[in-house]
Amino acid sequence: MHDLVAVVECLSTCLTPILQCVERNVELISCFEAVRQLSIKIDSTPPKVCVGAEDGRNVKNSLCRRDDIAEQINFYTQTELAHIFEQPKVLESFARREAERVEDLLKDSQSIMKYDRFQVVMNGLMEAVKAVLQFFPDKTLPICVSRWKVALVQSLSFCNRLELFEKHSGCS
Repeated sequence: MHDLVAVVECLSTCLTPILQCVERNVELISCFEAVRQLSIKIDSTPPKVCVGAEDGRNVKNSLCRRDDIAEQINFYTQTELAHIFEQPKVLESFARREAERVEDLLKDSQSIMKYDRFQVVMNGLMEAVKAVLQFFPDKTLPICVSRWKVALVQSLSFCNRLELFEKHSGCS
């Protein structure tokens, strides 16, 4: 088990800087999906601890079966790899990129006023929501929703001011 800890620590050391520098969330989600594809069981409770398996000695004569040891290794590995992705800096960067993607669509003054532009914004928002739902939504979705709400309100208030200006200036 000590060797496994060393391997996971090595993965964490190598993977963490990469995850913190990712420029596109598609890459981050792909990396996360690759880790999930490792055929590692995800259990909500840790597997039973095997007597005699901690140090790898005399496993054949211990009370464990190989499946129990494999289950322990799978649980430990999955848990530790998930922690690599759950680092606050990684989650915040992910949420920031998704929020900015929608905010950029709303910067155009016509994005709310014209149906075809509004449709582009809604499609972008749906893509962003789908991405967030794939990557720790319990942590990233609240961050994104609050930023999307602010951007949408700002866009709506700008459109409202523009409409009032056009009415009062006689423009049509």
